[in-house]
Amino acid sequence: MAPKKDPNAPKRPMSAYFLFMGDKRAEVREKNPDFKIGDIAKEMGKMWGEIDAKDKDKYQKEADKLKIQYEKDKTTYEASS
Repeated sequence: MAPKKDPNAPKRPMSAYFLFMGDKRAEVREKNPDFKIGDIAKEMGKMWGEIDAKDKDKYQKEADKLKIQYEKDKTTYEASS
């Protein structure tokens, strides 16, 4: 049995792909109101594969910032435990 997670522990940061999905999901739903969750996920994956490298880099930089902040928060959390 896995140990119980501490609700005060910092949450892992989102990846570049998940940041992209957060930005574009509403747009995909608006254009395709009849899509089910799986269809939306497939469309998002297709869009991510076709995205310009410059735009993809924008999401990667944001993910990197979130990861650095997570590492700081994790260190602080572990030091206080």
